[in-house]
Parts: sequence; C-alpha cells; structure tokens
Amino acid sequence: MVRLEGYQEKEGEIIMKIPVRYYPNLCKRIIQILQNEYCLKSQSLIQLLCDSEIMKENDVTFVEHLIDEAHSVLPLQDLKIIISFQDESESVNFYLPVALLEHVIKHKNMTESLFPLLKHTRSIFQNDSKNEIIQCCKASVLSVFVSAVVQEHSEDILRRILSMIKDFKLTRDNDEYFTKVVCSTPPTNKKLMIWLIENIGIEYLDRKALCFEICFRSWTNLLHFLTKDNSTSGIDLTCLIKELCSSGKYELKWLVEKINCPYLGHKH
Repeated sequence: MVRLEGYQEKEGEIIMKIPVRYYPNLCKRIIQILQNEYCLKSQSLIQLLCDSEIMKENDVTFVEHLIDEAHSVLPLQDLKIIISFQDESESVNFYLPVALLEHVIKHKNMTESLFPLLKHTRSIFQNDSKNEIIQCCKASVLSVFVSAVVQEHSEDILRRILSMIKDFKLTRDNDEYFTKVVCSTPPTNKKLMIWLIENIGIEYLDRKALCFEICFRSWTNLLHFLTKDNSTSGIDLTCLIKELCSSGKYELKWLVEKINCPYLGHKH
C-alpha cells in the first residue's frame, strides 16, 4: 500500500511511504490521469480521489501541492460539469480545486483538507481575472455553503465560506439564496439556525419564508429574530395565516397554535 509521509502505520502493516519531496511528482501524475484518461469522467476521478486513503490522511501539504499543480493546467476548456444546489444548477468549466472542495465538504472527517481549499478559492476571487475560473468557483462556493450547513460543519468553516459569499457578492438574489441556506439547517440543530440568522443578517433573508420554516419546525421562540431590524414593524400574521391556508398545506387551527407568539403583534 502507498501512503503519504505522515501516515502512522498500524502494527504489522506493510506500506510504502511517499516522502514530501515527491508530492509534486505525485500530484502531476494525478493531473495527467485527469487530462488523459478521465477527460469525460471528471466526477469519477474526483470520487476516486476523495475515497482514496491518501486523501483521507488530511495531509495539508499534499493538498496544497495538488491545488498548485491543478491550477497551473486547469480548467479544461472542453470539459463542462453541472454544479447543483437546492433546486438550481449551472453548467461551468471543470476546475479541480473547487471540484475537490465540493466533495471534501461532505466529509466531516476531512476538515484539515478544507482549509487550503478554501484559502485557494478565496485567492481566486481576489487575484484571478479568468472568467471561466471565477464562474466555476462562484457556483461551487454557493453549493458548498449549503453542504456545509447540511453537514453541520464548525462555525469556523461556515464563517470562512459565508465571508467569501458576502465579500465578493457571489449571489445576485441574497434573500432567496440565504433563506434557502437557513432552511437547509438539519431539523435537530436549532443552535445552527440561530447562528446562521445572526451571522447572515436578517436584512439578507426573506422574513415571510423564514417565518413559515420556523413555525413548521415549532421553533417559535426564534420568531423574535424576524423583528430585530428597526426598518420593519413586524410581520402581518393575519396575512401570513391566510397565505399559508390558501396553499392547502396547513390547517388554520394548527397555524394559530404554531404562530401564537408574544414577539409578533397580530390581529384576532
């Protein structure tokens, strides 16, 4: 078995370690395989990489070399991939570093590898003017943030991704996108939803849609977040109840019980 230099072998395990000085050669070979053998099956290579024991070692130095080598020869002009998040998708040029980021974010045991990938992606927005790379990174980061929420990553990881989206204005429709992100919060993690609302900012969220979600989860003690902004006097609950009932998905009695909250003024 082939492993990276920092691998701690188990008792009786026979392995061949690759010294750090040979990481650039290993990464070049991986890129050559992508170009020559996986040109039409990019996702197969990414899956193979992320499932490999070498990637699972979370060797930051190896990931940094892989990013450098990939950036020097990619994106592949004739290779497109579809990036999907929520109910949206976009066709962009394949770019290995952000393709890796999308897969690694789905594995909480590979956190160390996330940091160089996120750092590199941020540097693209800061320094790279190549539109084909920018568009791919933009679509990937928007998808990655949703995945990070679903996977319940640390606040540090979430904050790094969120800062990229805000700093570089990666989404045109803030209300719709960020509301989808908040609504992606796992149903058992109220603390995460609170963190998202506070750090995204209520001004970037669709209050009505978020109110629906909060009531549906019976987390009505979070409704006060919707009235923190002085620019609004609150939500018209009468109108809200009518809209919810007209959708045919909710019963009036259930809604009244759910939305009976002291933080929001409403008409009887």
